[in-house]
Amino acid sequence: MRKSRLPKLRTRGWLAVGMALCVLVVLALLSHRTVQQSRDNVMYLADEDLPLLVSIQQLNVKMLKAQMTLYNYYLTADSALFAEQFPLEFGALSDTYRAIEAEIPRAPGLGSIGALVDSLLTISTRLDAVMRQTPIDWDLAREILDEMDPVVRQLDEDSLRLGSWIGGRITAASRESLQKIERTLLLISALGLASLIAAGVMVWTNARRLAAMEEQHRLASFPEQNPRPVLALDSDGSVSYTNTSTTRMANDIFRTSASRILPPDLAGLIARARSTGEFVTADYRLADRCIHIGLHWLERWQEHHVFLEDITERELALQKLQYLAFHDGLTGVPNRAAFERDVQRRVAHAGRGIRIATLKINHFQEVINRGGHSLGDAAVQSVVERLTDAIAAVPDAQATLYRFDANLLALVYHDHAEKPGVPERLSAAMKEPCHANGHELYLSLSTGITEPVVASDVDTYAIDEILRRADLAMNEAKHLGGDGIVVFDRDLELRHQYRQTLKKGLKNALARSELRVFYQPQMHLESGLITGAEALVRWQHEELGQVSPADFIPVAEDDGLVVEIGAWVMLQACRECTRWSQYYGRPLAVSVNVSARQMLHSNLLLTVERVLSDSGLSPSQLELEITESVAISARESVASQMQALVSMGVTIALDDFGTGYSSLSYLNLLPVNNLKIDRSFVQGLPQDNVQASSVRAIIGLARNLGLGTIAEGVETRAQSDCLARLGCQIIQGYWLGKPMSDVQFREFLSGRRSLLAV
Repeated sequence: MRKSRLPKLRTRGWLAVGMALCVLVVLALLSHRTVQQSRDNVMYLADEDLPLLVSIQQLNVKMLKAQMTLYNYYLTADSALFAEQFPLEFGALSDTYRAIEAEIPRAPGLGSIGALVDSLLTISTRLDAVMRQTPIDWDLAREILDEMDPVVRQLDEDSLRLGSWIGGRITAASRESLQKIERTLLLISALGLASLIAAGVMVWTNARRLAAMEEQHRLASFPEQNPRPVLALDSDGSVSYTNTSTTRMANDIFRTSASRILPPDLAGLIARARSTGEFVTADYRLADRCIHIGLHWLERWQEHHVFLEDITERELALQKLQYLAFHDGLTGVPNRAAFERDVQRRVAHAGRGIRIATLKINHFQEVINRGGHSLGDAAVQSVVERLTDAIAAVPDAQATLYRFDANLLALVYHDHAEKPGVPERLSAAMKEPCHANGHELYLSLSTGITEPVVASDVDTYAIDEILRRADLAMNEAKHLGGDGIVVFDRDLELRHQYRQTLKKGLKNALARSELRVFYQPQMHLESGLITGAEALVRWQHEELGQVSPADFIPVAEDDGLVVEIGAWVMLQACRECTRWSQYYGRPLAVSVNVSARQMLHSNLLLTVERVLSDSGLSPSQLELEITESVAISARESVASQMQALVSMGVTIALDDFGTGYSSLSYLNLLPVNNLKIDRSFVQGLPQDNVQASSVRAIIGLARNLGLGTIAEGVETRAQSDCLARLGCQIIQGYWLGKPMSDVQFREFLSGRRSLLAV
């Protein structure tokens, strides 16, 4: 009877599942139909109405282009150029209007737009007539041009109303699609919920009955179906029962009888179980396996029940976990936990103390940018293998290499003053390139070393404090250019404290108005015109006084504050440049330095757009300066940022050119407008022929690539004349003017106003 009811219960369960599937199929068909209808509506919007919005946008753009052509005509009085350009632009404007009129002839405000287009033609005809007179009546021409502003504003308003009208059509169609989807989803939800509830009730009812019956079968078949070996021993310890798993363990693994897989001290376990009345356990080895046994004495039946488990895999896993707890999973060298354990032990046995060093693999982020984290892992493995080999090659090195994280290593060693140090040998080992995943990588180490550490140091200071000192030295080595070794001392601690003071002060420098922007003028050599200035940030600390940019800019870069400070400097500089241009009636440019962290920041483009919008400065008047090292450090991401900036109309200058990579390959790839010749090439002019040749080569390279040139650090008239002869276009330096406050720079421009008005 028990066997006949089980199939019936299972059949009912499958029927419930089938009903639920049928309902789901129906719901899927309804969903597909609704989605198809919504798709048709969306396609209609994409094919009919959305292109009209684009055309309206183009209409405004083309009207602005036509307006700019009229202004250029007024500025240049070039009637031939006007006659060539304006008909084309007006024709494009008219074609766009006629295309819109053909699509929506009865749209509100369309007739007004047509009248505005005709007004543009009338204004252009009148302006052309005045500009062709001799002499030209400039006042009348200006009055005619002023008539363009209300036309353009009216066109913006009419276009906005027309776009709103089209948007209303789109909104209505979208609302209709959403209502259809909502109704269908409501129906689907209701039907789906009802079907799931019905199926769930049936399944739950059958499941309870089935579970109860299967539980009876399970209990009846226990312990025969137990996957673990189970034995019964009589009162004297002889085997009276074994299940299938016991036989399988004995035959398949140990190839022996069931009684021979029991532990040698079985009698002791039996005696302990009888005396305590508790369940006793033990582990024992049999051949190459590890077995866990559990045994208890059943007084009522005068029988022992024994449970066995092969825990070999568990033991191996535990050993592996114990290994991984003190070893790096990628390289196999000891890890941070092993380091802390070993330092305590080694310092206690080192008479003269030990040295602790932290080593940072330089250029590691470039490796990841180049080939992803898989290449980074392979590079770390290659470096660790090379360093391990270098340590092994040192007789009596007594040194151990540890890996803390991605590219941070540590070294514990006994310092022998009479022998070359282990860190020096490791740095030397990195002179040759590493090979990983088919890549040739040039990597180096920034190494920081503590003073000798003795037992009293470990008692006095925490290991974290000792590591902090090593890290300070390592960071100092990195700041000095990397590929170096620095030993911790008191001066280094003081420099660190100074940087911490700067870091703390920088966080509130903007709020306390301690930062100011200074401007160093730039001049066009051929014309003698002031073209603009480079914006330079200065910090007047309330306690430290004037802080050198060389001190606080790296701190801001490391702490990420350079992004906020850089955005503030850019806004102040652009606002000031707008004032110059408005006051002197001539567009001047301002150059702003952009750091590596700013260039790689995802919000750089939004920052530039916001600054230009807030300041009212034209994008063509803003120049952003980046160094060669920034441009090459993450070429793809930097190039994409630069390309987007150039597309906005912003000028890009490559700062300190000639001091870094100076590679034609990246100059061809990066969208650069100007090269800034570093002051180190200018100092020896005109006497130093080698420097003159270098400058001539840079200028020739820029000319061949279609780039402008700006020379920094010009301090004498002789240097300026030499640069002019060599073909340099723009100069800046103390000869022209030191960095000035905004007020001083305006006074400087006032003194040269006659040149600015040219």
